Amino acid sequence: MTYIELRAAIQEYAQDFEASFVENIDNFIKLAEGRIALRVRLPNFRKDVSAAVVAHSNLLAVPTDFLAPDSLIALGPDGYVTVLNKDPEFIDECYPDPFCEGLLRFYAYLNQASLKLGPTPDQAYPVRLGYFFQPPSIVLTGSSWLGDHFPHAMLTGALVEAGIYQKAEDDMFQRYMQMFEADIKMDSDHAKGRTKKDTQQEPDVRVQV
Repeated sequence: MTYIELRAAIQEYAQDFEASFVENIDNFIKLAEGRIALRVRLPNFRKDVSAAVVAHSNLLAVPTDFLAPDSLIALGPDGYVTVLNKDPEFIDECYPDPFCEGLLRFYAYLNQASLKLGPTPDQAYPVRLGYFFQPPSIVLTGSSWLGDHFPHAMLTGALVEAGIYQKAEDDMFQRYMQMFEADIKMDSDHAKGRTKKDTQQEPDVRVQV
């Protein structure tokens, strides 16, 4: 489904052609894309980048399009080490002294700009960060991977946002939400069961085909 097709479908399903509604359709689409990106970890929206942690600093800056972490691997004296994802509180409890330094063992999502590391690196170790990113909106590109492969979620997600804008009746809004949740589950099952066939930190939920 292209951007033009999606806009037309939103108007037809919502049966609203009023000027202010039409002007906000792009916002509905972008908000739906954001919902999907936050709810489903699709492998097509994953990147790997090489970097180096800063010696004596327990923070690692993330790329500007960073949405959520997936993996972190550090190159130590004895080879590559998989750094485990934990909560920031876990790292604070394990390493209450920020001057406790060594090879990385854990990392945590701290905020949209940085990851927290534990222990604090004692030198500038090379690392490889795998992360999920927010893809460019179909509003800007005219077509997108989501529009081509998951148009159902794009449409129902946009209709949820449209329903909020229209102050839709509860039964209609709940219908939109139920359709969107069903689409999100289908997309999530695809991401976890059909594209991810081996895991280290999560159970394998592969789908039989």
